[in-house]
Amino acid sequence: MSGRKTEALKIKQAYKKSSVQGDELAAYAFDMLQTLRETCSDDKHRFLSYLIGMAAEEAQRLAEGLPSAAAQFSKQPAGRSVAKKH
Repeated sequence: MSGRKTEALKIKQAYKKSSVQGDELAAYAFDMLQTLRETCSDDKHRFLSYLIGMAAEEAQRLAEGLPSAAAQFSKQPAGRSVAKKH
């Protein structure tokens, strides 16, 4: 098993065994994503850096106890339909 997979497995097992809340896991993910984003900041990896930044923003929201940004898209008022523009 690769080192990265082993580390991920250890984190997952520790998360299951402890009383760690999702916000602490999100805070950890945020720290890792920020470091990775800085690593990918050159011109060749600009879009990858952007995507990692978006994931970091979501992790930060969750770490602060805010709802997921995805929740904004899943909750639409009943009877409201989305029309396609052509």
